[in-house]
Amino acid sequence: MLRPARRARRAATLLLAVGGLVAGARPVRGQDFDQRPFPEREVDAGQAPALTKPPQLLQAAPPNYPPEALAARLAADVTMDVDLDAAGRVTNVAVTAGAGHGFDEAAVAAVKASRFSPAEIDGRPSAVRFSYTLHFLPRVAPPPPPPAPPLTEQVVATGRLREKGTRDPLPDAEVSVSQRRGAGEPESPAAVVGVTDADGRFVVRGKPGVPLRIVVLSPDHDPCVYDLDAAAVSADRPATLDCLVEAAVAALHETTVRGRRQAQAVTRYTLTQPELTTVPGTFGDPLRVVQNLPGVARTPFGLGLLVIRGASPQDSGVFVEGHQIPILYHFLGGPSVLTPRLIDRIDFFPGNFGVRYGRATAGIVDVDLKTDATLRLHGTVDLNLLDSSVYVEGPLGRGWTGSVSARRSYIDLLLPAFLSGGTTAAPVYWDYQAGVHRRLGPGELSLFAIGSNDSLKVVSNDASRGNIDLGTSTGFHRLIGVYTATVKGWTNMLSPALGYDRLRFSAGAVDVDRAAWVAELRDELTRAFTKSFTWRLGLDALATRDDLYFDLPLAPDARLYGPTDPTAIQHSDVPLNRAAAGLYTDATWDVGGGVRLIPGLRADLFRYVGQDRATVDPRLVVRWTTSPVQVWKAGAGIFHQMPEPQLLNSSYGSPDLPPIWADQYSFGFERRLRPALTVDATTYLVRRHDQPVPPPPFTPSGQERSYGLELIVKHAFTARFYGWLAYTLSWSQQTAYAVNAAQQTMPNMGNVATPGATSSNGWFPTDYDQRHNLIAVGSYQLKRWRLGGRFRLVSGSPETPVVGGVYDADLNQYQCQYGAPNSVRKPTFHQLDVRVDRTWTFRLWELSAYLDVQNVYNAQNPEATIYDYRCRGSEAIRGLPILPILGVKGLF
Repeated sequence: MLRPARRARRAATLLLAVGGLVAGARPVRGQDFDQRPFPEREVDAGQAPALTKPPQLLQAAPPNYPPEALAARLAADVTMDVDLDAAGRVTNVAVTAGAGHGFDEAAVAAVKASRFSPAEIDGRPSAVRFSYTLHFLPRVAPPPPPPAPPLTEQVVATGRLREKGTRDPLPDAEVSVSQRRGAGEPESPAAVVGVTDADGRFVVRGKPGVPLRIVVLSPDHDPCVYDLDAAAVSADRPATLDCLVEAAVAALHETTVRGRRQAQAVTRYTLTQPELTTVPGTFGDPLRVVQNLPGVARTPFGLGLLVIRGASPQDSGVFVEGHQIPILYHFLGGPSVLTPRLIDRIDFFPGNFGVRYGRATAGIVDVDLKTDATLRLHGTVDLNLLDSSVYVEGPLGRGWTGSVSARRSYIDLLLPAFLSGGTTAAPVYWDYQAGVHRRLGPGELSLFAIGSNDSLKVVSNDASRGNIDLGTSTGFHRLIGVYTATVKGWTNMLSPALGYDRLRFSAGAVDVDRAAWVAELRDELTRAFTKSFTWRLGLDALATRDDLYFDLPLAPDARLYGPTDPTAIQHSDVPLNRAAAGLYTDATWDVGGGVRLIPGLRADLFRYVGQDRATVDPRLVVRWTTSPVQVWKAGAGIFHQMPEPQLLNSSYGSPDLPPIWADQYSFGFERRLRPALTVDATTYLVRRHDQPVPPPPFTPSGQERSYGLELIVKHAFTARFYGWLAYTLSWSQQTAYAVNAAQQTMPNMGNVATPGATSSNGWFPTDYDQRHNLIAVGSYQLKRWRLGGRFRLVSGSPETPVVGGVYDADLNQYQCQYGAPNSVRKPTFHQLDVRVDRTWTFRLWELSAYLDVQNVYNAQNPEATIYDYRCRGSEAIRGLPILPILGVKGLF
């Protein structure tokens, strides 16, 4: 075994060997670390060329001891002639006295892998040859480390190590000191004298009058090097060193996750920074990344709908810190309603989720917001062609830290400059988030305020017309508190929330206005009794004061001679108050043999518009770890949700409607193929029952079923690359169009199925029965550039054919006649998106520019079909054309 020694001593040894042997000195032992001056020769003008600067070792590569020789405890000496070219590269290594047993090859490989500075002869870089002997000694006890230089009473320098651009402190970095010597003399060996503290600060002591070289080195960052001359060391005040160092590989700023949740579901996909903000085709929006995971159907025109395993978006739940929000994305395929920098983690459960979540029968998206203490002021400004946003975080004093962010679109402000005449409708959206955090007693307290608003406005380049509000908007506001504390092994999380939701819709004579005040309370108590058994008890309560106002045109009961005015208006005010409370409990039990059982039970009480319902949901998840790289998983459970409250209204609906319920089953496995490469496969079956089917009075006769395979092969984020290949094979079918059925478009825009329509054979495809859904995502870091791409290949969605038209004399228009529901399909969808990021790092801030291009080759994907007034001719409405979004982002 090669005798271990510190890097500095190894460097000095090889340097001594080079100098001594070029000058004709005796060979130097490969393990001889005695430090001696380089021997000099006196040269007169008539003498042969002389070595004026010996080569220096820049990086030594230790040899690998041959395993067989080490087992036999063999020692050996290998002598070699080493040739360096004028650039300091090792050009040849020849063994002049070998030892066999693999020693010769190991010695040659070690010397070839070492790096040198070039030698100079008569002041010019030149090639040299020297002889070198490497000693192999088996299992020799390492020599004791050199004693640290004695501390003196004088502090010669104080400093702080921070990352360039972000100004974040770098703790635990080694601080090394060496004595500087005269020109032509090697420096003394560097000695580690300390490490930086949590704030990146360090102190250096030295003797007055002795010049020093100070090197502060943090892993994955460039070194910080300062030279102090004799005057600086002897000054009355210590030198102040401000070390701003650049990351060795330009990495994206990540959010630190303090702990990993236990997987209390069969399948969970977790997204963290930076894969949240650099996926091509998502415009840097973390929540749009969810649409690229298995089990999520592609929605037309990039609309912000979350269709999980073929179910309606209303059947899934979107939670922020455990509280449900009404919408996830802004209008017309816009970004999500949360700023990227505030999101800490996104957990996506496509099905068979735990009892913590209720009132949903499809999937769950749970968003955790950032609560880490922020000790320094940081901020981000993002400007692109769609909107602008700003995010600022920092300390607030008295232990409080916090953040605030806001975003506003400006399509409505830019459109008038490009309009050649007339008017057009434009989406307008804004959102905001604010949060504060601090330790309070035995726990941590976080308070959040989030809100969003979307509207449609008519804009014109004629200033005299002004902008017209179309009376269509949606928005919400939430105040959320979270307090988590651990006392004597018990952990309690208490989280109340208060909110306001608003929806306005206006189309001709139709006018809908809905407003709701929402109060929520969540409380969870958890205790780990042993390493193998953890128990949890939770409460999930909701109370909503909800009112619906609408104006609807009424058709006449009968037609008489002469003109008839069918535009009588019905004005209605429908109270939709509702309350719900769920009590749930589950346990995580490692029974042995790698088997983990997670049984759970949830009981819910509902009071919707005066109607009372009660449900019980048993659920079970089993995970079996058969090896460190293989886990089998399975689950089964019952899931309930109430129909929309207006369907239970005695005047407009059916008060006797039962809750909608589903039974779900999953089976699959997870396997780690390589340290950064995993595969996750899940087969599933979901059946939904008692869905309300129109026309009023609604009947609970609708059923849905979906089954298939979800597969993802994922490469975790590393220093340079991340990506995944997601594939979903699915069948989604229904017996009738229920009130809450997932529908692609409005009538006369492709969705020509009549509400409540059924198929002659009982089951027919849902609007999102996409048999094959393949998504490939990849992103690669190349120095300061990040390049990425996304490719999607999706089976065409079903649609109902129009087979003809009949003239309706009463309404003076043609009425289309339709074939079997969803009996034909649109063509296969395919699209390529690319994203390019470039980052520039300055001393105190960073600047990045990005180009996110959707539909690079401008695929003409049909998304819907429109027909002429006689229902004979038709034309396809194409999806979004090539769409480049250019933006810049500054971070300080």
